[in-house]
Amino acid sequence: MKQQTSKFRREFLIVVILCCLGAYATAKFALHQAVPLSFWIMTAFISIATFFIFKILMDANVNKRPPVFVNYFLAALTGKLMLSAILLLVVGLADRSNLKFSAIGFFIVYTLLTVVELKNLLPLIRNSDR
Repeated sequence: MKQQTSKFRREFLIVVILCCLGAYATAKFALHQAVPLSFWIMTAFISIATFFIFKILMDANVNKRPPVFVNYFLAALTGKLMLSAILLLVVGLADRSNLKFSAIGFFIVYTLLTVVELKNLLPLIRNSDR
């Protein structure tokens, strides 16, 4: 399990760094503007949320009880989606001019972090006794 956690951390950091570099390069070279502060804030929130959700799901899988894990997983997914909706609403109200860049960038970051999270959770679920 410790190996899986370190693998998640490595992949998590790679994805976050690549997303930030991609956003910077896109804004600077393609759009000729600065990356909106709202994008950085949203990326930080979803990154921290994903990291802690993964830790909670790892702890939920310790007992190897699939129904408990499924409940935790669905609750975490719902919480992450609600956080995303709230963040997008706040950005839409506060910084409407940068909403498009922030929303598209946030969707990409959210999707990639969810893929990393699921990729690292699947081996644990498959190895648990049913």
